[in-house]
Amino acid sequence: MLALPGHKHHIESYLARKQLKQPNEKPRNVQPYANETEQEEMVKCHSASIKYLRSFLDGLAHLGRGRALEVAAGNGIVSRDLLQHKFECIDCFDQCPTALRKLEALRRSVPAMDLVDQATMQSYVWQRHYTGIFLRWCTGYLDDEELVPFLKKAATFLYSNRARSTRSNGPSAFIFVLDNVLEDGEAPLKVEGQWVRKQSDLEQLFRQANLLAHQQTEEIQLHPDFKKTIIWALH
Repeated sequence: MLALPGHKHHIESYLARKQLKQPNEKPRNVQPYANETEQEEMVKCHSASIKYLRSFLDGLAHLGRGRALEVAAGNGIVSRDLLQHKFECIDCFDQCPTALRKLEALRRSVPAMDLVDQATMQSYVWQRHYTGIFLRWCTGYLDDEELVPFLKKAATFLYSNRARSTRSNGPSAFIFVLDNVLEDGEAPLKVEGQWVRKQSDLEQLFRQANLLAHQQTEEIQLHPDFKKTIIWALH
């Protein structure tokens, strides 16, 4: 979640500082999870983003209750506050060792949490099929030529791709993307290693990954100090 220019910190900026490694490389030289000021910034938009995500999921009539994956999960707040109430099982991964410890601790109190892995978006080893794959403020960690293959790979692990021929009431599994968008006319920019793109640029990347937007929100202003956000359900 990126702040408007001049705002010193932005939500989950600890992830924007992570170095993305090549596939199958072990994470190393990871920056500290987040300082106190950054944690405060996360809290500002957390409850609002969860509220909009919950409403968005409630509007998908055929969404299955199988297994979900939280990508770049951080401290697992989406799994804790939302996904455990919507899905039977949850897997998570994150690169940061401190985040991993928080996820392991959370797993002890959230029965739905299953696999917890340390990985980047590029090095994650896909093992299960999912009814929901959640990317919350993390498409910007990958360049265009990295994001498209990641999305293509994720799409092959949606349950709907395994059983599409038997379904007549529309897709029941989705890749959910919640991310910032620039205003029309603004050029894509990179802040602390994280790309911010226009809505049209993101949607072009979705199409390159052969993904369709089944549903999406209008632009959402989660907080006056932050850029606008859109949520997509892709399949």
